[in-house]
Amino acid sequence: MTEYSENKYREDLEKVNKIANELYREFQHFISINEPKVIEDEDVIVSKTSLAEIVLRVDKRKSYYVFFHNLEHISEFKEAALYAFWVIKLKPFKMLNTSSQLADTINEYFAIHLILLTIKECCSQKKKIYIHPCKSFIENAVYSFTFQDISKEALILFVETLAFAYDIYPTE
Repeated sequence: MTEYSENKYREDLEKVNKIANELYREFQHFISINEPKVIEDEDVIVSKTSLAEIVLRVDKRKSYYVFFHNLEHISEFKEAALYAFWVIKLKPFKMLNTSSQLADTINEYFAIHLILLTIKECCSQKKKIYIHPCKSFIENAVYSFTFQDISKEALILFVETLAFAYDIYPTE
């Protein structure tokens, strides 16, 4: 291996770990809000390998869009949908506390959390009003994420349509 490729590998690894750590911190925040009685180290197993794999797969799909769709970059909505998709598919989180309401669907709830967080941040940046969706909307989304086979493209369409409902548009 040349010196350049070793340095590039280290840089890429650092980038993946940084984003995976950000995803993990957001999960910790999500748990603290939704299940404050859950003790993360005792009640939740987190696969950091899966988090890194999620980052790599999203990055690979971003490259696909840049190369095959001639985009300079992908929108925040596409990116949020891709993270949500891979969280749903790879299931990096497992709750050991089975009495928790989120025990069986922790990854699906976290996926909708990531989507809504992106919508909320975009509303804030574009000075639009954000109203948190009602409980039944979230439960229907989680049900669909859990029991239906949703493609990456379908999830992107879901997120973009949700964003349009808030009158916010992608920055591609």
